[in-house]
Amino acid sequence: MKTFIFQIFVVALTMAIATHSFAEITLPNSTILFSKTIYKDKSEGAEIKEEQIWYIGNKNNWNPQILVSGKHTSDAKLSPDGKNLLWFDRSSYTYEQSISTQNTTRLLKGFGARYSPSGKLIAFISQREVSSGGIGRSVEIYDRKNKQTKVIAEGKQFPSQYHSTSWITDNEIAFIAEFPGKPIIIAIFNLQGQQTRHILMPTNLSGISGLVLSPDRSTWLFQATNNTEPDHSRIYIMDMDGSGIKKIFEDGSKSYHFAPAWAPDGKHIAFSAGYEGLKQIIILNLRSRESKNLPGSITDWGTEFK
Repeated sequence: MKTFIFQIFVVALTMAIATHSFAEITLPNSTILFSKTIYKDKSEGAEIKEEQIWYIGNKNNWNPQILVSGKHTSDAKLSPDGKNLLWFDRSSYTYEQSISTQNTTRLLKGFGARYSPSGKLIAFISQREVSSGGIGRSVEIYDRKNKQTKVIAEGKQFPSQYHSTSWITDNEIAFIAEFPGKPIIIAIFNLQGQQTRHILMPTNLSGISGLVLSPDRSTWLFQATNNTEPDHSRIYIMDMDGSGIKKIFEDGSKSYHFAPAWAPDGKHIAFSAGYEGLKQIIILNLRSRESKNLPGSITDWGTEFK
């Protein structure tokens, strides 16, 4: 009975969100990128036809419009100047697309691509044979001007993993490093391939990912599962040095909260939530704690399109 009542609540919530006017939302001048999954039919377990990238923002009065379709896209990120878009098509390659011309270029072999603060560099994760033997993940940098790549941190053989890159400055990058039997850390490297420091994460948290630094470079945002509540992930926030960790939002559900993103003003955050298979975007004002829900699954929150 409880499950049935919850399902009715979710359907009602979704219908309410679907009729919500985006124009009524008071948000900073910006663009939110989000994805939609299109299935070949409506049957249970249906095959995915495509994954589309959509956007909403001040430029289109917060009315959702499609940006990339006809592909299995994911992890779309907007360049700092609002002129280009990175997206991964799940065929091992990341593409860059011009917002104005829609021209698309296959840029690099890898995933999890992120523009540096200046937009001149792109960090990404490559998966290949590592020097220690076996297949592992490494952190690489792509120089957009010279069209060259450089390995910053070579990973170790699976199940060790590097993932969730986040730029600090154009000369310093952070990422999650996991090694079997050891605590998870945020490793911080310079572009010369030297680890300058690291942040030791609490042992009561697992599944840490989605690392992203605030626009003023003072606060980390990430998703994690608390070992006492293994059925769902939540969004956490912490200071730059790793102190002051706290859960940022709780709705009492057993849904998964994931893919956090900062608004350009640093006063709002957004993340995705899965309610019984239904994806929603939750937008949260960090000061007032007011939240709003929008349909879809967020991939980025960046500057206005140029």
